[in-house]
Amino acid sequence: MDARVLKNKKDKILKHNDAEGMSLNKDGLIISFERDPKVSLFNFQAKKIKNFPLASILKDIKNYQKKNRALEAVVQHNIFGIITLPEGALKHEDKNYHTLYSLHKRWKFKADGKVTSIEIMPDNNLLVLEREFRFLQGHSITLSKVDIMNCDKSLCSKKTLASLKSTKGWALDNFEGMTRLYDNVYLMISDDNANFMQKCLLVLFEVHL
Repeated sequence: MDARVLKNKKDKILKHNDAEGMSLNKDGLIISFERDPKVSLFNFQAKKIKNFPLASILKDIKNYQKKNRALEAVVQHNIFGIITLPEGALKHEDKNYHTLYSLHKRWKFKADGKVTSIEIMPDNNLLVLEREFRFLQGHSITLSKVDIMNCDKSLCSKKTLASLKSTKGWALDNFEGMTRLYDNVYLMISDDNANFMQKCLLVLFEVHL
């Protein structure tokens, strides 16, 4: 196992580094950022190669609800290329829906929380992780399949696969990362925010449809 610090094209440590989403392709690591919203390609030594084109509305941080709710997740899709989305809807959009963005296409699906990660499923649809992280009311996560391959006028159907709540006895924390290992087997991880009251949890799970 290895760990590296993200660096810019001049091999200097990134000064403004709020990396959130990550996806792997043959050229390196595709990483999405908050605060200064962008999607960038880094090589396997964590050195920046380039920025990818974005839908114009995603470039201005003023369009987001908050600076730390920008491009939360990203995937390299087999058909549509890079797909990214904010944690929640943009300021001018209906807060009951999330919007997925590729460079030339958009998809909407019903919101059940704040999106923290997306992954490609074997049938090219998306597995979406949403969470509500509240110390007083309890934590919850929702795992859903969003059918982007068969949307009706860009509105995609969504099938809830799991809805877990800490108030129901589930050991949950601030789940923010997810990756597909193989077939329908995925790994999910929580962010402990360097807080002694939280835990970093790794969860291996399999999706049955």
